[in-house]
Amino acid sequence: MTEQTKETFIKYLKIVSNLLLTLLAVLAVIVVVPKVLRFFMPFVVGFVISLIVNPIVKFLDKKLRIKRNIGLLVLTAAVVVAVTFGCYALGTVLVVEIKGFIAEIPAMYEATKQELSAFTAQMQHMLVLLPGMQEFDFAALESSLKNFVYDDELSPDARRFIALRGGKRTLFNDRPRHTEFCMSNTEARSRVVNYIADYAASHGNIDYLHVWLADARNNHCECENCVKHTASDWYIILLNELDRELTKRGDKTRITFIVYTDTTFAPECEVIENQERFTLMLAPITRSFTHPLPTEIEDQPVPKYERNRITLPNKVEQYFLHLKEWKKTWRGSSIAYEYHFWRH
Repeated sequence: MTEQTKETFIKYLKIVSNLLLTLLAVLAVIVVVPKVLRFFMPFVVGFVISLIVNPIVKFLDKKLRIKRNIGLLVLTAAVVVAVTFGCYALGTVLVVEIKGFIAEIPAMYEATKQELSAFTAQMQHMLVLLPGMQEFDFAALESSLKNFVYDDELSPDARRFIALRGGKRTLFNDRPRHTEFCMSNTEARSRVVNYIADYAASHGNIDYLHVWLADARNNHCECENCVKHTASDWYIILLNELDRELTKRGDKTRITFIVYTDTTFAPECEVIENQERFTLMLAPITRSFTHPLPTEIEDQPVPKYERNRITLPNKVEQYFLHLKEWKKTWRGSSIAYEYHFWRH
């Protein structure tokens, strides 16, 4: 090894050694120092407190002739009183601020509603300029956003139409759109039918009007009349009444009904009367997209419907078997509502 090569080796060795020492020092600061500080922290705190207290105790001893022990006792009591008073004052301020915030909630709610209305109006003004948006029902959108209600805000008149579950007529999951209505209640069905018929009459641009039930499962009424039929049977009763009302009004609007959640299970006794008006839509929300569609489906019995205790299929084959049960009485057109790129 030449002299120059030796010097170069020593030079780089020193650089590597310095880097290693620096890294070890950093690791020591990160790992060791916090543990050491945690061990010595009581002593550090005690030392700082003594630095603060000692001059005051000396002042009391020299100027007021108060002995050191008594001075410490008086000072400790003063600190306790000051801390207590500070906590009380802070608590009082917090209570006042919280009361003020609660009092402001109604005004904040009203301001939010006004901002929502202004936003909807602005969006409507912008979107109507786009092709095909001239007939979009912005008023219905704004109404649906404004009229969201919680269970404790329901009127007694509205509550009597809500599905009875667990002995109570309450919103399902505290959400109106997840809540089913008491479908054996003739007045409730009449209100739903007339609302849909009025909507169809006022929206002449609609070719197919979708009439779905609440967007949840195991949420159907358990009253003594509703339990006499399955969810799908009550659904068909409602659809047949809607068809008769539309026919009476001379309205030819097509209706799409959905095989979804509880209505995945085919009806047991009811049949859609005017099948030319309706289109069946299969919505296999729980089917897996990780497996390919089957080329053949083995024929096997489907589970029997149990009110508010259903389990939905996880295979498309099982949904097709449910659809096969529907098609024992359904001869009309059918479409599928798929969930690609959603969550499966």
